[in-house]
Amino acid sequence: MQGESRSLLEDMILEALRHMRNLTRLVWTRDRSLSTELFAVITRLPALEHLELSGHSMRLFDPSLLGHMPSLRDLRIMMPDPTFRAVLPAIARQLDARTNGGLWGLALVCRSFNIINDALLKDLSPFLGQLKRLQLVGHTKVTREGVYAVLEEARGLEELVLDAAPHSGLVDLTDAPSMPVLSTFSLSFPAPKHSVLEASDMPVLRPMPLRALELNLTGTDERRQRVLSPYALAALQAEVDFTPLTRLALLNLLIDTEGLGTILAAAPYLDELYVCLDSPSALKCPALSEAGIRIFHANAPESARPSREQLAAVAARMPVVEQIGSMNRVYEVERYHEGGQRVVELARWSQITTPGYFLVWRP
Repeated sequence: MQGESRSLLEDMILEALRHMRNLTRLVWTRDRSLSTELFAVITRLPALEHLELSGHSMRLFDPSLLGHMPSLRDLRIMMPDPTFRAVLPAIARQLDARTNGGLWGLALVCRSFNIINDALLKDLSPFLGQLKRLQLVGHTKVTREGVYAVLEEARGLEELVLDAAPHSGLVDLTDAPSMPVLSTFSLSFPAPKHSVLEASDMPVLRPMPLRALELNLTGTDERRQRVLSPYALAALQAEVDFTPLTRLALLNLLIDTEGLGTILAAAPYLDELYVCLDSPSALKCPALSEAGIRIFHANAPESARPSREQLAAVAARMPVVEQIGSMNRVYEVERYHEGGQRVVELARWSQITTPGYFLVWRP
């Protein structure tokens, strides 16, 4: 869309936004699509609590206007540029000075850029005392030093998402500040060169009252998947109490039938499980027949990905599963009786909500 048609559409959007007095959530992430006038209208919305936007601001809009938003609680910035980065501490300071307090959620998402670093996190930390959710993804210059500075202030943190770059030290959090109410933890960490993960390759964590755990192996090579040995799984279970977990995602960590059975036995209250299997035969794990899992997603190496028929077979055995899938395939599980027989079938995703798998962090 160009010329007069584009200008007319922008005018219509501006006029509509000006009247959205009760809008509480807005996602606007298309790069270079925010103008000065449009951004000014957005930052004046009186009820807007959650804002997700592109961080490309140079010569487009003034990000410092965010500091004047009356109701903003959650701020998520995709690919912040140097202009945006320079004013982030001032934004956090202004929001924290409001009578209704500062941010509850902050997400900074990059792609291997060096803009977000420890110095910035230290500058932000004094104004993040009310933070409940922190997500730092794709930042190659962030280390324990910067993250710990925020954790020292945000003692009420409930959700923490980290991307541990090589040499960041974030795979060992034993000396991290106390996180007494942290319930969701997600960590992406580099895959080692060897093909089998041993106990020494696993993250080392301090005690946390987790109900949701997500671990993801990252790497530059296409074959980032590694075998999760029984010793590595045992080391993880020594760090994290699986018993209260309701959500578990182990991505690019290949597990076999025995490993899947061990996980299901240790986590009896799982509602969501996202794993990577070494073979479709792992779907025959007997423990799946008794698991109370509602969402089950089983990835696998390209040569061993389960077929729709194999997923349907395991869905028929699982008593309460509602969503099942592998890689980018997600199905709804339909159950009905026909001719006195119980029938379980898979159907294409038809809900307006996002499938659980696509809500898992996968940097």
